[in-house]
Amino acid sequence: MEKELAPVAGQQLSLSEIDSQLEQLSTEFSKALAEASESGDQAAYSDRFREIMQKQTALKVQRDEIQGMLAESGKAAAHIEQCRQAAETTPSAIAEWDEALIRQVVESVTVETGNEIIVALKSGTSIHQELM
Repeated sequence: MEKELAPVAGQQLSLSEIDSQLEQLSTEFSKALAEASESGDQAAYSDRFREIMQKQTALKVQRDEIQGMLAESGKAAAHIEQCRQAAETTPSAIAEWDEALIRQVVESVTVETGNEIIVALKSGTSIHQELM
């Protein structure tokens, strides 16, 4: 899996920084656990354990949010690439009926009245056409 070296827009930490901090917190937790075991007074360390676990939880939530954002971004980039490729291979004028091309461009066709239809394109544009 790729690691983001710079923070994603809207975030303060990158995935690499989050993973690094999680490793540090894990090490800190292990050391505190060893100290608590040696001292025999685990209750004295409970606040420290709780603080470490809260930090870990917050970082894991942030990591999950970033990974979700990256996944969505990847899907959008793939869709944009598909559209770019379709635009490059599609002629600028349609000379004959091309079912595959029509399905890529047209979202729906609605009959409004007996002599009017509305063609909704996937781009969000609607075309009102009167029939003769």
